[in-house]
Amino acid sequence: MFSLRDLVTAYLENESPRKGAQERAADHRRAELWLRVFGADRDPTTITRKAWIGFQEARASGAVDARGRPVAGRHRQPVRARTVQADRLWLRALYRWARARQPEPATGHPPSEPLRGCRVPRQQNPRRPLATVERYRAVRAVSDEVRMEIRWRGRRESARSYLSEVLDLAHYTGRRLSAICKLRYCDLRLGSGPYGSIRWPPETDKLRRELVVPVGPEARTALD
Repeated sequence: MFSLRDLVTAYLENESPRKGAQERAADHRRAELWLRVFGADRDPTTITRKAWIGFQEARASGAVDARGRPVAGRHRQPVRARTVQADRLWLRALYRWARARQPEPATGHPPSEPLRGCRVPRQQNPRRPLATVERYRAVRAVSDEVRMEIRWRGRRESARSYLSEVLDLAHYTGRRLSAICKLRYCDLRLGSGPYGSIRWPPETDKLRRELVVPVGPEARTALD
């Protein structure tokens, strides 16, 4: 019988080494998690929705840790939906990888995913890393050294890049780099307000809102 241990072992031996060190460590951690939760000798096609829901509730409440080990009540640390989602998506990737491989006579056909259609928890307000002021200042101190190549009428010239101005706009407007890079000249309202304003189009806003926001002197300097 093709067991969950066989599937996980094959993945760790053949696919995981292609990844970076951090991702390889995460693969081994999640392999330990699923083998402990569902059982190493289990037929991977027999995992039920009930078992998945039980795991989801236990993991979210902190009843099991990141390696599938039970945790006593007073030591439990609940996790957010995004953490549970990441573990579930790894299991999905494991099955998809198995289905993409050629069947091997020793193990038979790779299993299909039994949890297809099961709802994966989603985080309504995911936490994202924020750049500190100290980090901005450290990068800004050397950003003028970054060069770019300008091509014009068959000529190539080296010039200071616009990285410094982009960093300044990101820092003083609070907008994402992708939104800043998609600005057009028609989005600038340089005569509106003491230092001008920027129209942020809905296409670059996460909530799809159009906003016209005044800028301060530092942002205006970057725009100029």
